[in-house]
Amino acid sequence: MNETAKSDEVGPYRLVALLYEGEYFGVVYTNGAKALTVKGANLDDCFAQVQAWTSQRLAEKARARNGLVPEVGELTAAFRRIEPRVHDGQRAMLRAHVKAKDRRITATELAAAAEYKGHEAANLHYGRLGWLLYGEVPTDLPESPREGLPVYTFALADGERQGAEWVWTLRPEVAAAAVAAGLA
Repeated sequence: MNETAKSDEVGPYRLVALLYEGEYFGVVYTNGAKALTVKGANLDDCFAQVQAWTSQRLAEKARARNGLVPEVGELTAAFRRIEPRVHDGQRAMLRAHVKAKDRRITATELAAAAEYKGHEAANLHYGRLGWLLYGEVPTDLPESPREGLPVYTFALADGERQGAEWVWTLRPEVAAAAVAAGLA
């Protein structure tokens, strides 16, 4: 079946890409109004455009924080807002991360906690959780050198490469907020 629409919600934005009367469009809504409309070659192209625009707006909000680390209360409220969109695998990974020794965990261990077959799925879904949190509380994030895009897992944890594996250390304020919001 050919896909004719994609959508996502992050922070105050609703992102939509769709096929309408033979053309592909991307739209970003905020506060019930259109903030952006684009045309593209296909659904994925339109969705990539609206995601990039949204990411840029969130990065501007992050820069406006001037490096200020979010407080537990702010993050708790953010977790409560995104809670309906957090799936069981993401909850399992977050719980495992909170309980891990020194709150340090590898992507492989995250995958095991969510019963995924490999670290690739953990990277995807934990990054998605980071994207949802980032949408609510934008903070400065490092970018992937390959793609030049923010690595959204950094909204949750500090990461470092150790050999072939990434090791993630959950931020203390994120851990406290996840527990307070009942997600971990």
